[in-house]
Amino acid sequence: MRNLKFAKLVPGGNTTIIILDRVPRKHQPVFARTIMKQHADCEQVGFVEPANDQQAICRLQMMGGEFCGNATRSLAWLVMEHYLHHGHTPNAEAKDKLFGSNHLSLGKKMNVLLEVSGARHLLNAECLLWPYGELKEVVVPMPIRHIPSDCLIKQSLPWGEKEMQVTIIHLDGISHVVVEAEQFSAIGGHPGNLQEVKRILMEFGLDQIEAAGVLFTSSVGDSVTMNPVVYVRETDTLIPETACGSGTVALAQKFAFEKGDSVFVKIIQPSGEIIVARVEMKDGKFDSAFIMGKVKICEEGVLSIPDEDNPLKRVEIRQIRNSAEIVPYADKIGALYVRVFADHPYYERFTLEEGYNYLIETAEARHGLLFLAFDGDEVVGFGGGLPLTYYPDICKVVSGHLNPERTFYVAELGVDHCYRSEGLSHQLIDARLNALNPVDFDHVLGRTSVVNNITHHLYCDRRGFTIIPGVRQQVISRKFLPGAAEPQDVPDERLFFISSVEAAKQHAVT
Repeated sequence: MRNLKFAKLVPGGNTTIIILDRVPRKHQPVFARTIMKQHADCEQVGFVEPANDQQAICRLQMMGGEFCGNATRSLAWLVMEHYLHHGHTPNAEAKDKLFGSNHLSLGKKMNVLLEVSGARHLLNAECLLWPYGELKEVVVPMPIRHIPSDCLIKQSLPWGEKEMQVTIIHLDGISHVVVEAEQFSAIGGHPGNLQEVKRILMEFGLDQIEAAGVLFTSSVGDSVTMNPVVYVRETDTLIPETACGSGTVALAQKFAFEKGDSVFVKIIQPSGEIIVARVEMKDGKFDSAFIMGKVKICEEGVLSIPDEDNPLKRVEIRQIRNSAEIVPYADKIGALYVRVFADHPYYERFTLEEGYNYLIETAEARHGLLFLAFDGDEVVGFGGGLPLTYYPDICKVVSGHLNPERTFYVAELGVDHCYRSEGLSHQLIDARLNALNPVDFDHVLGRTSVVNNITHHLYCDRRGFTIIPGVRQQVISRKFLPGAAEPQDVPDERLFFISSVEAAKQHAVT
């Protein structure tokens, strides 16, 4: 069972689930489909990732790589609520890691800089506060295209022997077809019919892009209502949404173009709520566009993905015995090594070459052992070890407690952040222990920081290793700590844990 921390939000309808735990991007569509089955009211799923641009607080990756304005509003609201009520909301620890734990000095408004899938530039969400400090609404800029001829196209939609005029609006990451509902009914169409929506998208080739929607619009007095249906190619989902932020701004662009001037419009969503959009025009071009409104957080907690729906359970562990087996994955192995040791609790910097070379030397050394975890052709974990004689500095520290010539040293162990909590560390440890030959070695030795409780648990609690009493090693590590302007030399005390090969193999899972 895979447990994922989540928040469920409603940005004027359009119920959105945001996953706070890391999920490999290649598997996000699979997880999203399972989540949407479990939560029937959920219309879309977004995954929080570290931002590529360090200016952004985080990245929102939508389930099909599309752009979603309402999900962006939801994440901005969630981030701001964390700062306003830090430590008093569920999943506070996860949010600390994602958004930071420092309180902000709050004024009438705060800005949250986000990186979002489908958007070519960072989005600066403006969070407006009431005088008493509560969150009032979030204003999100939309990733529009600025030249009307590049983004707004009038097309004829053939329907049987009849036809009607529609407008196609392209935003970054999603496109929408605006269809006047009454006219569509007049030519024999059925607004909202999913098969007919797919037919409209296919007519214009929009079923081949990341995401596209059909907006069925109606005018009631001075008001405009919109019934959006959105298709996401990667998840193959076609959903009548209860609200649509990108559809709202697309419709506002159409109104601005027809008016030839800026507009401020309120669009009634299928939920009955209103999303406000503002589109600014200058010199005949679209200058900027925003949507705004309140967001409701209706649930936070943990959801579970059954093993049969979890593609991470299909990761394969393989032993690497020579360079021919490892060379095809050189860049991926080096990149994984760099990522693992740049992360908590290490905060160390290595080059791709350093990581790759160390692991290939481990595989090719006499009695060396190297195991890699593969998800398809992606390398997602490693576990290596060498005879203790390869580490003369450690031999000096533990001399008198064991025979270095007959001791195997379990060295590097790392799992990609997205693949943790799947038991891969256990599998990589046990693979090494099962591969040890009692003819060659009597003991297995490991080393870790005195404050590294995870390693203590993996070896001592789970596999019966014991800490060598009174034996410590003082080391200095150069660490690139979060928030520090320069690397720092950090002292660290290491302890050693040991087991006989026979006992270690008995504790290992075959």
